[in-house]
Amino acid sequence: MAKFQPGTSGNKAGRPKGSTNILTKQLKDKLKILIDTELDALPELLAGLEPEKRMEILIKLLAYSVPKILPQAASFGEPQLKFDPEVDL
Repeated sequence: MAKFQPGTSGNKAGRPKGSTNILTKQLKDKLKILIDTELDALPELLAGLEPEKRMEILIKLLAYSVPKILPQAASFGEPQLKFDPEVDL
């Protein structure tokens, strides 16, 4: 038989639900430093590449900086209105 009910540990001072785990926060902080460093070095890196390779990389990076455009349905002319001859205006 379990000591505690499912979903409770008995530790009232435990980590609050939804708070980040310490290792997750440390990993995010280290990744942010790494990305910032790489972004600072990017112009120099791109300048040393062949034009085709440079464009290939820039096109791939665009997906992370420009919102995607969703397809829209085109309609022509005036909107179709529903008319009920029985309704007295």
